[in-house]
Amino acid sequence: MRRPILLSIASAMCVVSLAAAETGVGVNYGFMFPQHGQRQGEAVVVSLPGSPLDGVTSMPGFRLAVRTASGHQLYLDTSIFLSSYSGRATASVQALGNYQYDFQPRALASPYVTAGGGLYHFDNGDLGPPVTQAIAGGGLGIRRRVAAGHGDFRLEARYDHYFPSHEELSIANSFATKFGFDLWMGK
Repeated sequence: MRRPILLSIASAMCVVSLAAAETGVGVNYGFMFPQHGQRQGEAVVVSLPGSPLDGVTSMPGFRLAVRTASGHQLYLDTSIFLSSYSGRATASVQALGNYQYDFQPRALASPYVTAGGGLYHFDNGDLGPPVTQAIAGGGLGIRRRVAAGHGDFRLEARYDHYFPSHEELSIANSFATKFGFDLWMGK
């Protein structure tokens, strides 16, 4: 019951300051270490937007963001992966809405904290039933401004919990290291 109230308050605080906000687009790359709920094994996934290596789990590859001068940022990370081989098709889609706070927004480099949630969907075709899971997680990172503040490089360590879907292929948790670039398009 507290979560929706706290989320509403945080959202309202951000909306008030969005009048002076910048919009941005970005990309993420990274390493993901998923832990499966019913399996003891682990896998390492190297993810690039549209990467053929990303068939089991997907990490966000494209980012849409809005930030304020006071260090608040709202962003949407999305990814879509489609693969077809030997007559079998797989698809995964992930969308995460996040809040990020830069501790020193005017500095050349700033540590930040981020948290958010969303959905992950994986369909392995005829090899098993589709899996859809809710995700919640957060991370710590560092951001460095480039091009007089018109761009940022990011490096982040992130933990996400995938809520149970009661399917064999479901993921329980994941640890990720992500790096990316954002292009800011002014006010």
